[in-house]
Amino acid sequence: MTDSAIRLRLETIERRLRHARLGLLVLVLVNAAIGLSAMRPGLTDQAQDVIRARGVVVVDEAGTPRIVIGQAPGQRRSPQQGIMINDAKGHERFGVGIADDGLMGMGFDAPVGVGDQRNRERMYLSVGPTGLAELHVMDNTTRVKARLTTDRNNQSWLEFLDWSERGVDSVMQIGLPQARRVGQKATYR
Repeated sequence: MTDSAIRLRLETIERRLRHARLGLLVLVLVNAAIGLSAMRPGLTDQAQDVIRARGVVVVDEAGTPRIVIGQAPGQRRSPQQGIMINDAKGHERFGVGIADDGLMGMGFDAPVGVGDQRNRERMYLSVGPTGLAELHVMDNTTRVKARLTTDRNNQSWLEFLDWSERGVDSVMQIGLPQARRVGQKATYR
């Protein structure tokens, strides 16, 4: 091989090496630009128009489920979708949901360990499939002690229930089915 042939081959190798270095630099710069744009605030944090899920569970820093959205767990009178808010130990304290049979309800529960644990609910507000509304207030034995209700005749009643071991002993019912407004005073028949 002559000196000029060696020189030509050397120049060709050096040119290819410069092109390879330039290509590598371009590749590094493109990857850096993509990486930086992905980390740019707001680009990946944009709100989506719709999120579709069967359920969402929000957990606290300890991993305890605090808010549960979706199918209500456990045995219910009818399958139910809703939102549950749990205490720090993961026990339900508040729930709102709609059942497949049309009942819409909202319940407030006593803490675990307080009262009868078969039903920790102490206050329940509902609107049934027929549109009638009720508010129940229960004691720690889970007995309904007071109820505000609207009956099928669209009359409202406030009821106080007195219980014994045999069941309901007496009910005091206060209703204003014939209320009529006269100025600032209401008269009742």
